[in-house]
Amino acid sequence: MAITKRCGRCKQIKNIEQFNELKSPKNGFNSNCKTCIIYYKDWVKKNPEKARKKQKRWYISDLEKHREDAKIYSHSEKGQQQIKQRIFVLKNTVFNHYSPGGIKCALSEANHPGYDCIDFEVLSIDHVNGNGANHRREIKVSGNRFYLWLIQHGFPEGYRVLCYNCQQKEKIRLKLLTGNRSNHPTKY
Repeated sequence: MAITKRCGRCKQIKNIEQFNELKSPKNGFNSNCKTCIIYYKDWVKKNPEKARKKQKRWYISDLEKHREDAKIYSHSEKGQQQIKQRIFVLKNTVFNHYSPGGIKCALSEANHPGYDCIDFEVLSIDHVNGNGANHRREIKVSGNRFYLWLIQHGFPEGYRVLCYNCQQKEKIRLKLLTGNRSNHPTKY
């Protein structure tokens, strides 16, 4: 006797072979049959605006549950890996734009002759004019979300890729030039 299952979308009882295998559900199979999944994917492609509205209605229908699920997922090992991957893609996209000819520190050759800082972990975006903190406060964006902001705003001019050491040297150099020591790491 063949094993059967009821499709959650078309409500028909079908052979289990008509369902995709999944790890998460209790019975190990998708709740919708393969035919309904293909139909729905085609419908989404043909009706993107309706699909977005439908998704939004579903999300808002139980907002607290969805937020809690997202919070739990983001703290899971898989969620953490996905977050790290997204951040890597964002940083890589921004660094490739602001560092033509390969991702490296823009000042490492000047500050460290014969050495190119290419360590992705210590590279970050620097405001050329030295007004980074004020600018980030003004646009209310900081941390990794700043990389997304740069992409969304078409990679505006006035930024470069610097390693942490060169950024600190530039910060000190600009403060000495302007005479502004209020935010200097060492209090005088």
